Amino acid sequence: HGGNNSPATVANLISSTIPAEGYTPGTTYTLTLTGDYQGRTKYGFELSVNNSTNASLGGFVHTNTATKAINTKSATHSNNGTAAPSGSRTWTLDWTAPAAGTGNVTFYLVVNATNSNGSSAGDVVLKSTLAVSEKIDPCVINDVSVSADNVQLCQSASTTISVGNSQSGISYQLKNAANDANIGAAQNGSGNTLVFNTGTLSTSTTFKVQATKNANCTLTLTQKPTVNVSNDPVPTISASGTTAFCQGDS
Repeated sequence: HGGNNSPATVANLISSTIPAEGYTPGTTYTLTLTGDYQGRTKYGFELSVNNSTNASLGGFVHTNTATKAINTKSATHSNNGTAAPSGSRTWTLDWTAPAAGTGNVTFYLVVNATNSNGSSAGDVVLKSTLAVSEKIDPCVINDVSVSADNVQLCQSASTTISVGNSQSGISYQLKNAANDANIGAAQNGSGNTLVFNTGTLSTSTTFKVQATKNANCTLTLTQKPTVNVSNDPVPTISASGTTAFCQGDS
């Protein structure tokens, strides 16, 4: 059926378990859709969800027999999901939030409230929207201490770099401050001190540590210790006393 009148915009026909601060990417939530119009005993709906560029996202999961997919992007009622003997109708289905960076999304619901007379005469079309933001995980990385356990070495020696009070949920990577090259493998913060080996050093080197929470949240820690490497001393040999000898003398 299609209503004879222009769709009427009605607030709050869509409710959800999505928290006020927004959806968390990859998390599944429950949506509840409502059709309610005086004197109507049969309802149908169509539901879609779009991002800010109006691209359809989908992600609907049908958890009962009252709803079904129109296609991979939209949902609708099933044949046994239309009756409303009490005058109103609700449907529930799940929605899995899209990937991080999708941004704000809007659900678009159209409900057809019918009088079951076999024609569109007297049908009423209701529409409603629900705007939801993406929950942005705040970028908080503590600028913890970084120190060299030995700041003076001879050539071909090594030492360790310590990162104090490492933060859980943060990955730490030791780097050469001059060329940004990684040194060894990254380590995950645990609340304790992390220890990195510098490897064998042939020249004085300044080190830095990059802390990473996610692709959009990184911090190069302020302290950048320098390890000085001294050249090995070259011995000098000199003779004293008589320096001229005949063959066989000592």
